[in-house]
Amino acid sequence: MLTDGSDLRLTETDAEGDAGRARGRSVLAGAFALLEVLADAEAELGLTEVARRAGLPKSTSHRLLEQLCGMGAVEHRIRGYGVGPMFGRLCEGRGRTHAWIRAAVGRPAVRLAKLTRTDVVVGVLSGS
Repeated sequence: MLTDGSDLRLTETDAEGDAGRARGRSVLAGAFALLEVLADAEAELGLTEVARRAGLPKSTSHRLLEQLCGMGAVEHRIRGYGVGPMFGRLCEGRGRTHAWIRAAVGRPAVRLAKLTRTDVVVGVLSGS
């Protein structure tokens, strides 16, 4: 429980709806689930669809989406919700990481390509 009286955990009921045997899900996990759904969407999504895809209750989704809108991570548009400008700024850090990798492998990759007379490609894995 936070000092303002709000709880840090959301609960998800099991298939039978037994709240007594509910699994906990952090608020942060719920917010990121919503962001992931919106990032993967080809167009804006309505509240019901965002909640369904994220596996969250509609009321929880609405509350989190409005908080994310207040931060600029999500935008409430005419046809639904979409990622906001903060989302893009957060992703810029990833580009800096890739720039460091390009700088580290640039000369060796060019040298290898010249010596072997082949194309050289450097791939960076994302995730596990």
